[in-house]
Amino acid sequence: ISGCFAFSLRKKRFVKTPSPIASGDYSTSCLAAAEKAALPIDTPAPLSGGQLKRVSLAVELVANPNILYLDEVTSGLDAGTDKRMMRLFADLAADQKTVICVTHTLENIDVCHQVILLHKGKLVYFGPSKEAAGYFGVQRLSDVYELLESSIGNFWEESYRQSAYYQTYILDRLSSYDPNNSTTHTHTELNTVKNRIHWFDWRQTSTLMRRYLDLIVSDQKNLLILLLQAPLIAVVIGLVFDTKGLPAQRAAAESQIFFILVLSSIWFGTLNSARELVKELPVYLRERSVNLRIMPYLTSKLLPLAVLCLIQCALLMGIVSLLVALPGSYIGRVVALFTAGMAATCMGLAVSAFVDSNDKAVALAPILLIPQVVLSNAVVRLGDAGLWVAKSSMISLWALDAMKTTLSSASRSALDMAGQPILSTYGADLAMVAVLGCVFLVIAVLGLKLKDRRK
Repeated sequence: ISGCFAFSLRKKRFVKTPSPIASGDYSTSCLAAAEKAALPIDTPAPLSGGQLKRVSLAVELVANPNILYLDEVTSGLDAGTDKRMMRLFADLAADQKTVICVTHTLENIDVCHQVILLHKGKLVYFGPSKEAAGYFGVQRLSDVYELLESSIGNFWEESYRQSAYYQTYILDRLSSYDPNNSTTHTHTELNTVKNRIHWFDWRQTSTLMRRYLDLIVSDQKNLLILLLQAPLIAVVIGLVFDTKGLPAQRAAAESQIFFILVLSSIWFGTLNSARELVKELPVYLRERSVNLRIMPYLTSKLLPLAVLCLIQCALLMGIVSLLVALPGSYIGRVVALFTAGMAATCMGLAVSAFVDSNDKAVALAPILLIPQVVLSNAVVRLGDAGLWVAKSSMISLWALDAMKTTLSSASRSALDMAGQPILSTYGADLAMVAVLGCVFLVIAVLGLKLKDRRK
């Protein structure tokens, strides 16, 4: 099945698939019933609601589960397809699987081994499907609907409780059930599963990352816009700034350029990630309920976004260096911008984890970015209170300090003479940026944990 990422997430590493060929045959049969067996999942041809159900069933069958709960998967089918689907379920049952199918279509119910009939939430029959019509005294089981509707009170419920079927299929089975042995066995299995489930799973990460990369590459216009941001900003900087002149003028111009570069990298990171979680919230909640873990999910977002951010920062710094004379370490500056961009990426993910719509994520972006300008200690000199707030929460302040340590010796001397000494704290400044990024990442994890309540 093309692009079957859902299966990769559902299937645990320690689950053995005894019959991969058989499960593939079942999946193909399901797709054939959906009339989409020859098409990839991402085909432009739309799937109807019923077809989508059966494609989802095919995805589940690839994992070769031991038990299947099916809710109205044959609804809306013609008689022939309904019959083929019911026979498929019978084949699954014959392959030592338990299939529980909820349906209102009773024409092909005779292929089931047993049938449960409920009326107004009450059990009115549980027993062999071929004996159900005779039990109710009707020619066809589909006639039972009218019979049940015309009954008075709980007649059929009480009638079933007094029947031999109730004794055979309910009471006798309950009397032979040993809860102690079953509970012990179940607890043993659960403990085994829990011991094998870890907080991080590289298999899930790689599967999710492949899907995410496919989505990024498929949206070529958006990818082009993201990649063109850095060159456009760099060209504007090259046109506006001139680092020629006296040392004091050069130092001021270089500091201003570094300030814009830092803000640009923060802009890149925030805008790249602010919508990445919320835009697929329904998918996340569905996959979270079937074995998806938070850290693999976030890692699958962070790694591609890190590559994108690195490309943006390298392009930005490289083109600016070509257009404007900036003596100093190119690599050191790219590392500083990339660190700031990744911290901002984590900040964007934190926002995306807490909002419930793309519009809210976009609306919050300016609220995140404007303080990075005001509290950077570059626009205005901050007092003690403002400086404390900036040091505890602003990526721009620490990243700008790190960038200034890469100034040329002449520019640093000029700033020293102007009463703005530059300390050699490049590593410590970037460490603080990384700490802020980790804090934002923890906030993103908490946001996703809160989303679990919506499952």
